[in-house]
Amino acid sequence: MNKYQFVQSLRRALTGKIDGRELEDTIRYYEDYIDTEIKKGKIESQVLTELGDPRLIAKSIISVKGVSYTETEDSGYSRQVWREEDFKKSKEKKIPGWLIALLVILAIIVIFGIAFSVIWSLLPIIIPIFVIVSICRFLFNRR
Repeated sequence: MNKYQFVQSLRRALTGKIDGRELEDTIRYYEDYIDTEIKKGKIESQVLTELGDPRLIAKSIISVKGVSYTETEDSGYSRQVWREEDFKKSKEKKIPGWLIALLVILAIIVIFGIAFSVIWSLLPIIIPIFVIVSICRFLFNRR
């Protein structure tokens, strides 16, 4: 799929589902986004792969319609304003709380494991030093 096919597929999926101005704003946003990413050095196919299926994007836009930020115009109707942050938020994947808790517990176990293995490996050095210091204290404290 190339940029033209992506944009046409997105246009077809959105036509009749959102008003004309929103449709053109959305199409312009994606065209600009693709062009910007290509200027940054990405390959067109890589950018399109990262964006995903245009039909799924259209489905997300349609399902979010009315939930996103709105602005009232002079004509008295309200239109949806799509901002870059809205698109980024829709692409974010949230990690469940139980998974974060599990990862924290595993990290703590690993840290304690490393600490105990270091201490265990140093015990042959620490014990004789402790015994020598204890004997010296005992002998010097007798006087």
